[in-house]
Amino acid sequence: MRILGNRALVRRIDFEKQNKSGIIIPSQVRSHTYMGEVIKTGEGISVSKNKKVPMEIKPGDCVIYSSTIGWHLDKGDEQFTIINEMDVLVIIRDGEMYVTNSRILAEEPKSDVIMVGGIVLPTQASKDNPDTKEVIVLKKGPGAIAKDGSRIPIDINIGDKLLIPANCGHTFKKDGREYIVIAERDIIGIMEGED
Repeated sequence: MRILGNRALVRRIDFEKQNKSGIIIPSQVRSHTYMGEVIKTGEGISVSKNKKVPMEIKPGDCVIYSSTIGWHLDKGDEQFTIINEMDVLVIIRDGEMYVTNSRILAEEPKSDVIMVGGIVLPTQASKDNPDTKEVIVLKKGPGAIAKDGSRIPIDINIGDKLLIPANCGHTFKKDGREYIVIAERDIIGIMEGED
């Protein structure tokens, strides 16, 4: 099969089996999220008659993507999905994680206070604002693609503390750490100074 544009053919990986990436998707999120290996990709998105923006994902990459997108195909025992690169949440390549387009990889700060004896006192912010949460930016994508093929950079920096809606994003665990992938549009604001 030839894949066109900015789409990719992905072979789904069963979460129940040990996967090479070491990623663990919480069971409540798993039904909405798939992991797979990129088999083939298109040549990229055409922005003009003579210009294409190449794909960020490559054959052999492991990707996490939403189960509600794409075209699902079964061939024998294997399950495949044809997805648009814009729908990729995380790329795992050579053990490193990357995000595409206007996505951000973040984690919640470890700011709970642990008392002697193991009692955990949650931060005041999480108690006072149940509709929002704070996250720290670990990685960011190159930005959305403009009509001329250039990238519109995300106006945040690695290490920034963001305020986001409590129920947005896709969470997963890797190497004992819990991560969240969010879209740039989900950022409410950038926290400044000490609160």
